[in-house]
Amino acid sequence: MRRFRFPFAYQPKVNLRNTIIYSSIFKQHIFAYLQSKYKCINIDPAFIVDNKKSSISYLTGDRIMSFDNKATNSIYSLNSTQDNYLLLASKLFKTENLITFAPFIKRDAKQTNLDSIINWNINIELSMPINLNINYFTVLSKELFYALGDLTSLPELKKIYKVNDKRIRGMNFHVVDAQKIESSYPTLPLKDAFNHYCSEHRFVIIQNNIKQLKSGKSLEQCIPTAQDKNLSCGLYVYDDTNNKPINLISVYKRPEGLLSKKQLNDSNPLELANELYDQGMFDKTRPTNIAVVINFTNLLFYFLEKIHLAEVVKSVWPDEFIDFVKTEKIEIF
Repeated sequence: MRRFRFPFAYQPKVNLRNTIIYSSIFKQHIFAYLQSKYKCINIDPAFIVDNKKSSISYLTGDRIMSFDNKATNSIYSLNSTQDNYLLLASKLFKTENLITFAPFIKRDAKQTNLDSIINWNINIELSMPINLNINYFTVLSKELFYALGDLTSLPELKKIYKVNDKRIRGMNFHVVDAQKIESSYPTLPLKDAFNHYCSEHRFVIIQNNIKQLKSGKSLEQCIPTAQDKNLSCGLYVYDDTNNKPINLISVYKRPEGLLSKKQLNDSNPLELANELYDQGMFDKTRPTNIAVVINFTNLLFYFLEKIHLAEVVKSVWPDEFIDFVKTEKIEIF
């Protein structure tokens, strides 16, 4: 029960009804802004791999919508399909930009105030020049965050999101390479070092947060065929109530075809030989775009100063948590 504990006599600043209504309006404004700025084509998300019978994960019982397999914390087939789908769609649309809205689902997640089975993401595929450095991604993530914050000042949103004005304006993001975090706290596990660093600096952009570090772990899930793990960044804000950093935006470069093949071979060579769906990733003519992921669920959680993700997203929660919020008369989705 402790991991679901709310502050004594907790009263949300925005009730459930207004959370639902104004979240929808906020999403519409975000899409309108992104489609105007980047001339994005809105495409539906993808959930099913077209060759599941050839997939090792499928043959071994790692089903797309299964919650009974403890081997991994994420549904690889579903999540990688979404990212790979955008990448492959870029071949069809060439130099045009794409946008979609899709769930990120974590199987067997250890649910807490900041961890749920489902998070909704806004995924953007940007056709950009190939020769870019990491600073470009850092600047892009900052600009996006401030632009999203500015949207909350629109007349139809201001009365709901004004509670967060002080949390959006004047933020000074501290930029750091993931390798430095690990080397700065040699005695701590990577996750603890990451949390400690973010608690000190509050607003952090971590460069190359997807690449594998000396510890053999990464700060973010890496989809080998779809992400260049050496060119990426993640924007985080620290949540004082739950004492944990929250990822709001991730930006990473798409790998060219041969690099996709090498990364998958290094991480899972068996899948390389059997997963026909991935073969399109290895095409030399495939565009090396920039991928942007806006964690919409976390964005709402932070901007509306919520305590638990259940207040902003519909997910699967344990019975003990449902009983708890009913007793405390806390509204959740």
